[in-house]
Amino acid sequence: MEDKNRITILINGKERSQQPEQTVVLVEEQNGRAEAAAALADYHSVRASFAAKVKALAKRKNRTYGLLKRPQQPIWRGNMFWRKKIAVSIAGAVVTGLLFGAIVLMVFSSPAAESEAKEIPAAAADNQNKQHVQLSDISLSFSIVQSGVFTSKERAEKRAKEIKSSIGAAAVVKIEDEKYAIISGIGNEKHQTSSLVSSYEEQGIDVWEKKQEFTFKNLYTADKLDEPYFVNGKTLLQNVITLSYLPAGDNRSKAVASTLRDYEKWKTFGSQQSKNWSTGVKKQSSAYEKNMSNLLEMIKQEKDKKDIQPRFQQEALDALQNYEQLMKAMQKGA
Repeated sequence: MEDKNRITILINGKERSQQPEQTVVLVEEQNGRAEAAAALADYHSVRASFAAKVKALAKRKNRTYGLLKRPQQPIWRGNMFWRKKIAVSIAGAVVTGLLFGAIVLMVFSSPAAESEAKEIPAAAADNQNKQHVQLSDISLSFSIVQSGVFTSKERAEKRAKEIKSSIGAAAVVKIEDEKYAIISGIGNEKHQTSSLVSSYEEQGIDVWEKKQEFTFKNLYTADKLDEPYFVNGKTLLQNVITLSYLPAGDNRSKAVASTLRDYEKWKTFGSQQSKNWSTGVKKQSSAYEKNMSNLLEMIKQEKDKKDIQPRFQQEALDALQNYEQLMKAMQKGA
């Protein structure tokens, strides 16, 4: 059996078996060392011829390619800084891509995302659209003319009918837990209701003045932008009540005209916002708007305060009750 020896040709004194430009010659010793020496001589002859051609080419172009002499350092070492920067940039891009991809995957594959993607039943969607924004508490403060307090709503309503038939104005309002008051007049200040007290007492009805606060909490609606409608609605009632106590004259006429413009703007705004309101809120807001329209019409056509006051006071009390019902319709769970 013949032995075969691998002969590696060295360039510049070092083995370059891993570089593509290095030449490795395998010679099988069939005729001994003479054939190997001949092969080596042929290699040097070809290499010398190639080097001569490169030299001549380099001289013609006045530049040296450095192919015949091994450089003192690898050619790529001078560009190490840029190579590192490029490598770091690539690595950073890869890491960023992986992290971002993971975050996106978590967001869109999480249970919350899946649940949101599901179709919402019509009834549930209706409730979410109509009651999902909580508003600030709304408070009202009035000077009232009170003519009785009862723990039974039925008894209070019975007595209110008797008083209304006598003086023309009476309404039952819940003022505390399990307490119902009969109110026959309303004003923003005590001096406004003082004249009503005197008038009612002359008719034999026992009444007294009292400051009454109304606060409505846990109010919900479809849009935070609805809030100006409900807040300005109570302000409009207070302004109209004040107008009813003003003496006739140019200032009063101007104030009435300005309030009428405010009313129309307020009503138009409510109409634009009401598309997502619940049925109960729409119903009560419509009733309250009707009260406000009637009150303003009475003030416009007023000729005698004594003639208008009972009717005006009853309409104002109805407006207060409808506003209270409007607030209840907005309360959570209503």
